[in-house]
Amino acid sequence: MYRKLLFSAFFIVILPLVVWMIHSGSGQSSVSYPPYDLAAMSTPGDTAGSVTLNWFILDGDTPEADSFPEYKILRSIAAEGPFEEIAIVGFSSPRATLKSRQYRDFAVTAETAYYYKVSCTLRDSMIESNIAGPVKSSASAGEINLAVADEALLFPPTQLRAFDSPNDDGHYITLEWKISPNDVFRSLKFNGYDIYRSAGPDGPFEIIGDLTGGVSDPSRGVKIFSDGNNVQDGVEYYYYVSSKWDGQTAASEIAGPVVSGQQWFHTGRGVSLILLGILIFSILFYINQAKSGKELFIRKIAGLEAVDEAVGRATEMGKKVFYVPGTQDMDNVQTIAGLTILSRVAKLTAEYETRLEVPVSRSLVMVSAREVVKEAYLNVGRPDYYNDDMVYYLTDDQFGYAAGVDGMVVRQKPATIFYQGAFYAESLILAETGNSIGAIQIAGTAMPAQLPFFVAACDYTLIGEELFAASAYLSREPKLLGSLKGQDIGGKLVFLSLAIIFIILITLLQKQGISTEMIRVFEVH
Repeated sequence: MYRKLLFSAFFIVILPLVVWMIHSGSGQSSVSYPPYDLAAMSTPGDTAGSVTLNWFILDGDTPEADSFPEYKILRSIAAEGPFEEIAIVGFSSPRATLKSRQYRDFAVTAETAYYYKVSCTLRDSMIESNIAGPVKSSASAGEINLAVADEALLFPPTQLRAFDSPNDDGHYITLEWKISPNDVFRSLKFNGYDIYRSAGPDGPFEIIGDLTGGVSDPSRGVKIFSDGNNVQDGVEYYYYVSSKWDGQTAASEIAGPVVSGQQWFHTGRGVSLILLGILIFSILFYINQAKSGKELFIRKIAGLEAVDEAVGRATEMGKKVFYVPGTQDMDNVQTIAGLTILSRVAKLTAEYETRLEVPVSRSLVMVSAREVVKEAYLNVGRPDYYNDDMVYYLTDDQFGYAAGVDGMVVRQKPATIFYQGAFYAESLILAETGNSIGAIQIAGTAMPAQLPFFVAACDYTLIGEELFAASAYLSREPKLLGSLKGQDIGGKLVFLSLAIIFIILITLLQKQGISTEMIRVFEVH
């Protein structure tokens, strides 16, 4: 038995999980370089040749502040150093934008690669930026000479990354990039981004979309664009993004090649896959327990426990039992559940020789209900007591059906009435009429809006899933009973326990400063 369970668990959970992990990779996300996100580029339009640096300011470096520590500019010809201080940017120096500062290094040699860092001593602690580079200065031909070092330049988007859009059926490519430092809130000069695409790294590139300024993911400071403009699966594409500011444009580096395709699994639903596996494993386990003869405890359902009593009372009083299987057709699962309970009621009426009437509002329900009642009478050895007239059709009209049933209830005054299935506005009309004649009423439905009326007007009410559990509860069939027990344990107790564990774990991860990407692993979609 346990070997079968382990074999099932392998194909249900472990194998899909392994395949999902193999096919879920989409590359590295764009990253931040706290605290500055330093970027360097050859100054465009400078005939003499220079390198311009841009970095985001630290907290407290605002125009309203009285003072702030100075920024030190460090430079090297090798990424590993040594770095030497080449300049100081004071607090009073003009700033490029509200969020960033720029420094232009004129003391460079053309075509020599340089690396840069920015440092600041704040509250007795040295804070250093990332290393930007290598960058080479290139003198530009023409009459323009940007000799004013405090003139802000437009910086392009950085860290452009293009990848196949995850968790889709193909034909989409996602782009994400670090926003330009000139992209500031409510800037009148910044005009957004243009997105360009080509089938080859050398072009020609054509514009396929544009975006306004701002970030799509504030936690990482990135802008996100989804390209679904005639993207063909299996075809390589190349992209670059151009920022627009005060009549200037600055293009990012080219990203690619990237190919779109369909995904086998939704990578954001790993936890859901595990939970589903636990549920299925729990159901299979308890089905095997029930088949082996082990007694499974199922809590008592008052409405089902009262079925025998209700039919017995009708027998003692010599009155009929009315059974109303809802107002929906056989394509509604509540109607099917109602007919399951009808089978149990019909067996009791056959044993007690109590008259049973089943008025229905759908022709297919009438045919199915007749077969259910006939089989029930046959199983208890009373086929002669069955009559097709016990199950009859009234009308498809909602309130016409309610009026017809109410008329018979008032005239015939049955001792017991069952309402089991899907009901709508007619629920209160039916239940109040039955209550007015003093009949025992047992209702059951999964329609939340109708439950209050049944609870108020009926003696017993099966609420929601109790209606669907009735077949297992009444028949005690091992497969149904094991499924019910497995859903109770795996679907409620285990899910609740795991939810509590995940909440605690995510809280601890956030307190420890673990990245958002790590926390997303535990999200349930």
